[in-house]
Order: sequence, then structure tokens, then C-alpha cells
Amino acid sequence: MAKKGNKRHVKRIAAPKKLMLTDKKEKVFLKKPNPGPHSKHTSMPLVVLLRDILKVAKNEKEVRAILNDKKVKIDGKVRKDIGFPVGLMDVIDLGNASYRIMLDDKGRLIPVADEKKLLKPLKIVDKVSVGKDRFQLTFHDGRTMLTSDNNFKVGDVVLFDLSKREVVELVKNKEGVYCLIVDGRHAGRKGKIKEIVSRGGKREVVIESSEGEIITRHDYVFPLPEGW
Repeated sequence: MAKKGNKRHVKRIAAPKKLMLTDKKEKVFLKKPNPGPHSKHTSMPLVVLLRDILKVAKNEKEVRAILNDKKVKIDGKVRKDIGFPVGLMDVIDLGNASYRIMLDDKGRLIPVADEKKLLKPLKIVDKVSVGKDRFQLTFHDGRTMLTSDNNFKVGDVVLFDLSKREVVELVKNKEGVYCLIVDGRHAGRKGKIKEIVSRGGKREVVIESSEGEIITRHDYVFPLPEGW
């Protein structure tokens, strides 16, 4: 038979390690995230967040009912797709409660109660010139922005106001800045950047954490605004 396209599900036992699932052996299948702002390896579908983690619904039918009532907003926008990918730093507003997607100490995506609903840290993952003194920034959640300020660099983080749709703070990826490790064996750990070094053509970061010094790839570091 001819192939009918990509599968819409994955076996729970093979689910990405970033998902905090406790019933991988009790149930067989898990819905895959649909294409969107985050990759399937760094996100979870909205149905998994509401049903399996927050437990505001018992099954997919109840999740669909909640979404169709326009009760769920992600980054200030109503979302009705059960497969919408939810990833790091996304703000989930359920009306009576607000959560931010963070990482636990094992590097798994978890919702954390957070009232900073209008602010979102965004990491710059790409920067291209689109004209004289004009640049396009691409952030970790797929969002883009045009700017004439050349002070923005790949690896830096901006604090973005979701309501005004503007940058309110720039956090440079440099020594002395508090940061979160988002990938690798130390994912979920936090600490202060002590040193940025180049080894074998690759940039590495030495981080001072509560558990001692950690060395990780420069790409894995997510600088955080003060107080986060």
C-alpha cells in the first residue's frame, strides 16, 4: 500500500525525554505535536499538557471542549488545536490560573505557576541582514522581529512584552549573567556564567551552580533576566 503521510502519534515508550510522563507503560500511544513554533523534540502537544500534566481534563474529548470554548490562551492568543506545540517559556493562561513552561532538574518540560503573563524571555537563535542597517531576528519560539539595532547578537535573550509586542529588556550572553541550561546532560540546571571559552573550534561555557562548576555547550545556555 502507498504511504498516506506522517503518523499523527508516537508510542509513549519512545516519547521525547523532555516530556514528563508517568504512564509510558500503561498506555500505548501519544499524540505528536503539530508543526508550529517549536520542534517536536522540544515541545509537547497541548492535549498532553492539559490532560496528562495539568489534569484539567480526563480525556481528549474534554480537552477539545475546553479549547472550543476559547478558554485557553498561549502567549495571549486563543488556541483551539489539540496538537499545538507548547515549549520553553510559553505562557499558558487558563483564565483562573496562569503557567509558564520551564524545565525541571531533569530537563523535562513542566508548567510552573507564574503571574508574569505579559512578559516572555526569547532567545535569539538567528540574525540576518535584510538591507542597509536592517536586521531580522529569529527567536527560539519561531517569532521574528525587524530591527535597526545591531546590538542584538545570536545567543542573547530579550524580554518581550506580549501585549505591546515590543522588547523591554536585552540580556546579553556574557560572563556574570544568570542562566538556564536547556539541553544536554545538565538540562534544567541554573547558575551564573563564569567563563566563555573556545575549544577545538567550539564555544563552551563554564557555569557556577549550587552543585559546583558545569561545562556545557554555548548553544545550550539560555540567559535569564534579573529576578527570573
